[in-house]
Amino acid sequence: MMRASLSRLVAAALGVAAMWFAGAAIESAADEPGFSATPPASGPVIKTDRGYMVPYTATIPGTDVKFEMIPIPGGKFKLGSPEGEAKREDCEGPQVEIEVAPFWMGKYEVTWNEYERYMDAYKPFKDLEGMRNVLAFDEKTLNIDDDKKAIRDKLKPLFDKVRADEAALATLSNADKLQVSTLLLFAKQQDVVKAALKKPEFALLAKQLGQKQELNDVDAVTAPTKLYDPDQTYTDVEDKRQPAVTMSHFAARQYTKWLSKLSGAMYRLPTEAEWEYACRAGTTTAYSFGDDPAKLGEYAWTYDNSDDKSHVVGGKKPNPWGLYDMHGNAGEWVLDQLVKDHYAKLAEKSGGKAIKAWDAVRWPDQVKHRVARGGGWDSDPERCRSAARMPSEDEDWKASDPNRPLSPWWYTEDAARAVGMRLVRPLAAPSKCGLAKCWDADVPDVVQDTTHRIKVNQRGTVEMVTADMPELLKQVEALSKELDVLKEKYGGAEASEE
Repeated sequence: MMRASLSRLVAAALGVAAMWFAGAAIESAADEPGFSATPPASGPVIKTDRGYMVPYTATIPGTDVKFEMIPIPGGKFKLGSPEGEAKREDCEGPQVEIEVAPFWMGKYEVTWNEYERYMDAYKPFKDLEGMRNVLAFDEKTLNIDDDKKAIRDKLKPLFDKVRADEAALATLSNADKLQVSTLLLFAKQQDVVKAALKKPEFALLAKQLGQKQELNDVDAVTAPTKLYDPDQTYTDVEDKRQPAVTMSHFAARQYTKWLSKLSGAMYRLPTEAEWEYACRAGTTTAYSFGDDPAKLGEYAWTYDNSDDKSHVVGGKKPNPWGLYDMHGNAGEWVLDQLVKDHYAKLAEKSGGKAIKAWDAVRWPDQVKHRVARGGGWDSDPERCRSAARMPSEDEDWKASDPNRPLSPWWYTEDAARAVGMRLVRPLAAPSKCGLAKCWDADVPDVVQDTTHRIKVNQRGTVEMVTADMPELLKQVEALSKELDVLKEKYGGAEASEE
């Protein structure tokens, strides 16, 4: 009964609501990475009103993990494959002319080194959640609901007695001792938290704890739960430079939001048109190197040469624009949903003119059939063509998931262990509505599953993320150590988490 009351306290503290984002644009013109006042000595010359776009290396704030971004020139191309292309599928046509604005794209697929820094946010986010629960503890009501008044009436005098004299714990029955020690733990931790928040060195933490964490907030990001047992769900990794895989489409988008809020530069998944444009790199052949699949092994890890696993990124030849593993290794999430007649509808809409890449996006209206591009280490050559499209199958990809509802952050089966992601940074950030589409839950099922996992199961979490997060997490860690000492002393009961 006490655990149920504390569960409701967690839910109330989170205040989980709808998932739509309504925030301000991220980037400011000052100190933006990827610009030079002079044209680059080599590579494409991409001139903008903010300078020349150039390659850059960024570090995930608060870590020593780096990632590289390559400028992609704007231009026009034909999305999809021509009718005569070998192994072509109907959903790849008819071809449609697309106009693409300049952008930066990850030189490599996002690796486990990078993605695990996002996963690392889970513990401090849960610690912050716990601190809010501690601050919400009421010694008058013990956070026990009115409909359990009899329990409260029994425990309140026992708690008051022990609060005044801890030696009184020894006089209680074992059952009462467990419940009262849990209440005492909350009270003692509240004393410590309140005292700490008055100190200047915990100013950021005081600000953070004073904010209501809602999933529809400007800076709100969910942190994914831990990976499942590798033996059960195929997520074993030999080298953290391998591409991160098995994350859901929602989790991939939340990663780009987390990185954007942390770094101050806007990152997202590519649109399907942007991805194919960058993969082709000015070519019109089945692959970025030509039409002959016999050469694929020089550029890609596929079923034929991968030994049933992904490989360290960048181990094969790049495409003409310097992007590695666009074919094979890991399939890559894009923003779009696969609808078989979408290209045909785009062709009708175009009236013979080029359609802007952003206007060509098929925004998802259901959980399944999100598009992954490029093929992975388990793919046959035809699935690695520049125009090849693979739809997600959420139910099949989560068959071994032990959670109910199924996890909104992870897949457990093939083919998901060969699906990852690659970053894009647009030259101009989307509108507020566009940012929401790029980052947050986009259909009711994802909203419901995520809300249930956080609000009811308490096995996910949400937190505001800003550029101050690295310093904030130092404060969280310092205070958490003090609270952990109290946990060891008073032995509060906690729910386990997988």
